[in-house]
This record gives sequence, structure tokens and C-alpha cells, in this order.
Amino acid sequence: LAGKSPYILAAIGNDTVDPNHATAHGVVGAVLGVLKPDMAEKCDGSSVTFNEVTQCEIKTKRVTKLLTGKTLLVHGCGAVGSVVARELAAMGAKVLTIDTDASKADVVGCRNITGTAEGQYWWTLKVDAIVPCSASGLITVDMIKEMQTDNIVGASNLPFFSAETQKVAERGVTGGRGPISFIPEGITSAGAVIVDSVEQHDNAAFTAAKPDELYAFCRQHVFARTADVLALVKASPMRTSPSEQLPKLLERVASSSQQPIGELFRAWAGVQASDPVSAVDSQRALLRFSTARAASSSAAAAAAASS
Repeated sequence: LAGKSPYILAAIGNDTVDPNHATAHGVVGAVLGVLKPDMAEKCDGSSVTFNEVTQCEIKTKRVTKLLTGKTLLVHGCGAVGSVVARELAAMGAKVLTIDTDASKADVVGCRNITGTAEGQYWWTLKVDAIVPCSASGLITVDMIKEMQTDNIVGASNLPFFSAETQKVAERGVTGGRGPISFIPEGITSAGAVIVDSVEQHDNAAFTAAKPDELYAFCRQHVFARTADVLALVKASPMRTSPSEQLPKLLERVASSSQQPIGELFRAWAGVQASDPVSAVDSQRALLRFSTARAASSSAAAAAAASS
């Protein structure tokens, strides 16, 4: 098909790139945009590329502590959700995982609650964000009434049972819980679309790119757009929601640049992506730093004892 049409986009030409991972890293960027408002207000997202962090122990520690103290629930641990959960855990978050296939929710660094009492009523758990990465139509009005979270941000398309259900979540329940901030999937799950844009508009750059370069590009841009839509919500004189502000955000983005996002990748990579990595890579680098320091201390102690 790709030989017959220029519009078959599936990471053809660079089989090291996984569009599911691109989506996952976009979701991670959105979660950071929601839970780290200080970062969102102070930068354009360059801090979430994790560029060159494995070369410096201080930087690796910073990445691995980004979400310390936060609790997140990832619902659905397939090709996207498992990557999201692992990355969030690598940044220091307490991550609860659940999936209809219990084995898929066994993600390194996370706690699998599938089949437990907690898992039976997962929507009632007190968490900083619910991250749906599973089926559409998952969240009902009855669930919303019992939720103890202020944020829903994930990869699922149409995670609410209906459009009216989403409105209930965003407006709050009369006489009950307040509004939940829902970041629309048009922002959060844009990672694969961003990678598709690079593949279409600069195929040479796409073919030559390392996976972490493309994933960092997705993470940064989704982080930035999440921060932008939340800023519009904050600036509105009336109570509003991210989904209600999404059209205004799209209008701003369209008016600020006529270039497809895929055409921006090459220049971005040249300036901001000399060595971008994932949070998991940062965690591994920190372990290497710790191991090397322990070995050095042991060697020094042995040398002192023999002298």
C-alpha cells in the first residue's frame, strides 16, 4: 500500500519506531503538564525531553523525582498503557495498574490491583489522576459521583460513556463532588499523529531518527499544548473546561504557524535533542551512577585497609 500511496503512515522506513510508544510518551507529557503546573508555566516543554540527562547524576535524580508524592491509576496496560505506567513509575510516582488481562498489568515499578478489592472499585480510589488507556465508554456518571480524583488524562478515545457523561465530569455533580479536569484525547493521544506527520512531511528525517528523539518530540509538544489549554482555562473569566477551550487553542496554533508539525522536527532535533532519553533510561542511569559510586567507595576502603 505504501508503494501505491504517500498516505500510508505506519512507521514504514524506520522499524525501530513504535507509534504506540509515541502515543504513550505524549500521554506522559500531558500528565506532566497537569501535575507539574510550575514546569508548565515556566517553560516550553524543553525540560521534558530529558536531553543529555544520563550524562549527569543531578539531572537523572531530577527526572526520577519529578512525580514523587503523586499517585496515579493507569487503566489498561496494553501497548500504550504499559509504557505510560512504566514511565510514570520511573519518575517517582506511585502507579496502580489494572487490566482485564491481569498479567498485562504486571508492570515494573507499579502495583497491579487487577482482581483485588481495590481494583473492583478502581474509580473510587484517591489518586492524583486517572489515566485511561483502555476501552472507549469506560467512565459512567455513577463512577464520576464516586471519584476522588481531580484529573482524567489518558490515551483512550472517548473514555466517557457519552458526551453528557463528560459534561457531568467537567461541571461537577450537584450537591456532590466538584468538576474534574479532563484533558481531551485530541491533545493527550496525539503522539502517533505527530510521528505520522514527521513521516509524511520529512521522511528522510523520520527514517534517520532515533526512537527516543521522536518520542521526546511528542512528549514536549503534548506537554506544551496541555499547558496551553490549562492556561486558557485559568485565564477565562467564566468557569470552563479544557475541552471547551480546545477550539480556541487549535485556532491559536493554526494562526501561529502554517507548517505541519512534522516539518518542525528536523530543526528541533538539531537544537534540543542531542541525546534525549526516556524516564526509564534516566532511572537506569541513576542506578549506574549509584553502583559506580559504591564500587569506588569499596575500592577506596580496601586500599586504605591494605596500606
